[in-house]
This record gives sequence, structure tokens and C-alpha cells, in this order.
Amino acid sequence: MLRRRATALAAVWLAAADATTTLGRERAILGLLGVGGSGPAGRPLVLEAADRYFGADPGRLAHGIALPFAACLAVDGLTPVALATAMAEGRIDLGATADTLRDPATRATAVRTAGDLTATTLARMDANRTARAELRTILGEPPRPLLGAAVSADSVARASGAAASVTDAGADLVVLAPPGVDPEPAGEPAGEPAGVSAQSVSGLALLRSQLDETAAVRGRYVRLGVEIDPLSADQAVAAGLERADLAVADPMSVIAAGLATAGHAIADHVFACRVLAHAGMDLLVPAGPLVVVQDLQSGVASSPAIRSGRGLAIQMLAVALAEGAGVARQRITVAGLPSWLADERGATGHVVAELAVRRAVFAGCDVALVEPDGSADAVTAWRFLATVLVADGTVDMVIARRADELAGLRDGLAMAAGVRATRGAGAMTALAGAYCDAVLEAAGRELDLLEAGGWAAIIGDLLETAAGEPRAGVAFRTDGFNPLD
Repeated sequence: MLRRRATALAAVWLAAADATTTLGRERAILGLLGVGGSGPAGRPLVLEAADRYFGADPGRLAHGIALPFAACLAVDGLTPVALATAMAEGRIDLGATADTLRDPATRATAVRTAGDLTATTLARMDANRTARAELRTILGEPPRPLLGAAVSADSVARASGAAASVTDAGADLVVLAPPGVDPEPAGEPAGEPAGVSAQSVSGLALLRSQLDETAAVRGRYVRLGVEIDPLSADQAVAAGLERADLAVADPMSVIAAGLATAGHAIADHVFACRVLAHAGMDLLVPAGPLVVVQDLQSGVASSPAIRSGRGLAIQMLAVALAEGAGVARQRITVAGLPSWLADERGATGHVVAELAVRRAVFAGCDVALVEPDGSADAVTAWRFLATVLVADGTVDMVIARRADELAGLRDGLAMAAGVRATRGAGAMTALAGAYCDAVLEAAGRELDLLEAGGWAAIIGDLLETAAGEPRAGVAFRTDGFNPLD
């Protein structure tokens, strides 16, 4: 029942997303047209070109960049990269070209050119999907649960070093996280390419090649994952072009934090999911965000079950959006525990119930345990807990955010999986069952609020744009061209 309701609400949001475009979508479209690499300022070329075009006239966003870009290519005979570079340097402004699209013949040529370029890019993704399947068959899969490690670095040189460290410790999956505070020295390792962004197409290609070499030596496939910025659908194109295996995508976090309108974040997410689906990539959907606005308004703190239920409802909507955008359920992995639960007093009494709820609600999806950010003591406690949960029931993936002592976690998970193989999971107590019921009841109430009042009903800020003008970075489409149609 809850899943049907989430699917119905997501369908409404999907339709709205298809009627809009965003800066992230337009950057992704440039990527699908063949634009890649870095611009004159060192940032991704798709970002610099899009900033130049839409920054000169924000009203252009509603019309998109694909057809003016393709029309200019057809006239000038430049490559997509050369044209985007000229745009980024300010040598070419597509504004005049956009005016020529009023001519039916010019428009038809632009549509044909854009379609051909997109088909070439999608064919490359098709080839990568085939190559991934063949390599997994040849090398073999590691045993479950997969052990993943998140590495954070701004350059591919430092990401490469971090990836080597965690794979040496036994990681089956390397997840490239956005750069944060890096404890390593600022210099680049000798012999490695300096200045190349780890999340660029060329950076991902280097990491993919490195992991393939590691897999060949190890004798089993090693996965590459990428955390995608919620407002950067172009990152999904880069991941699909360089045979990444998994994307972590969470549009709900920026909505709940008030950092973007629901329409903006969902439009980017839907487009990214359509790309991921075509590339045959897996998708990891984090547990829903912690929503406490209702508690602040009432002055009464809610129970862990109620807070978990709110997050579960939002996680269900994220999964429904991904499925509606074409990602198959068997390619979706859900985080099994809310990130805030580790700091909750008595959390160990709830974790088995939390996992049981998600296995039931997200039947057909894999389940992952993702290490939350926290103190060293909290991380140690989480790792003990992960071992217990793997022994208790089916967990498909464990992702650590700290690389230290990864080998110890690997050994503990292997022992837990062996225990699990010799017995069935124990039945939940009546108390745990009551907790499950309370979580599901709270999830239903959260869906009620979202259906009746939208996001404003649960986060307290009027982020919706149905009755007014969208905020910066998103616009209602007035052009019918979509390269993924």
C-alpha cells in the first residue's frame, strides 16, 4: 500500500520534471552531445560553456542549449569540444544562432545533428555496459556482502592513491565521494597526472583502468562508484561514459535542507536516472533525511520510530522516482539504516527492525549498510554493529567512510557471512515488531502530508513553484527537443 502511494506521488513529480529543465540538465545535454574535458579555467568544459551561454541571458534556459549548439556545429564545422571551448573563452555566443532556429530547415538540421551526436554517446555507453558484463563474467564476482570504501579527493592523482590503499585492504567497491577536508599533503604523488579532476571523464577513465588492473591481479571484479551532486546531472553522463558501476544519488537531502526547490532537485535527479538506466549502472539511494520541522513547531520531540518513518517515506519516493525514470528495481540498492540512528540512545535495539522494514518495503532491491560520519568511537561501534547485522540477516553491501582498519572490517564481515550461511535469522521480539509498525505508520502519515501540502508541509519553506516562477537554475521548457527521447 505504501509503495503504491509513493509510486503515484512520484508519477506526478516525474511529469512535472519532464516539463522543466535545469542548468544541470543542460550541462548533461552538452555531455551527451560530445563535450568533455576541462575548460580554460580548469573547470569541466560543460560547466564553463553552459555558464557563458545562460549567464549572458537567463531567459535562454527555457529553450535549452542543444539546438543552438547543434545548429552552430552544422554551420561552422567545429567539433563539439572546439565549439564549447570557444564559448567558454567568449569567442562564440550562440545567441545569434538560436535566432536562426525559427527557420524550419535550420531547425530540422539542428535536430538531426543533435540526434546523431547523442546516438554516438549513447552507443558508447551501450558498449561500456557490454564490456562491464563481460568482465564480470570473466573475472567473477566477489562474495556478498560487497565491501565498499568511500574515498574523497579533488584530483585523480590523490584519488588513485586512496583507491590503491583501500583495494589493497580488500575493498570490492571504491566510491568516489566529493572532495572534502583531505588529511594528505597537498602535493601530487610522483608519476601521477596532476590537476585532473577525479570526477571528470578523464579522471574516471584513469580510475576505471586502475581498478581493472587490480581486478585482473586479484581474480575478481572491482566496482567503481560515484557520488553524484544532486544538482549536477552532468556527472551521471561522465560516470556512464567511463564504465562506473554504481552511482549514489540523493535529491531529497538538498530539498529537506532548503538548498533547492523540489522541482529543481527532482528534475536533475530524473534526468540523471535516465542516463544511469541507459548506462546500465546501479543506483544507491541513501536513507531519507532527518526531518524535525514538525517537532520544532510543536515543541515536542518525536520518537525514533516516527523520525525513521518520515525518512522512510522520503526514501520510498526517491526509489519510486528512479524506477519511474527507468532504473530497474534489481539495480537499486537502498541504505538500510538512517545515518542519525548511530547517535541515538538505545539504537542497537532498533537496527534489526530498521533493516526488516526496508527489506519488506523495498523487496527486490539490495540493502546496504553505509557508515555514517561521526567520531572514532561511533565508527568503531558501527563496524561492530555491521558485523552483527550481516550475521543476522541479508546485507548485500557495506560501505566504510574511513579507510583505516578496513582489512579488519573485511575479516569480520567474512566471518559474519559464514555464520549467516549456517543458520536463519532470528525472529524479532514483540518490541521490535511494534517498532516496525510505528515506523510504517509514521511513513504513511508523512505521505499524507506530502500529498496534501507538498514539501512545505514537512520542511516549513515554500519551495514549490507550481503557482509561480521557478527559482534560478530551473525553468519550464518551451522547446520540445529532448536528447533522451
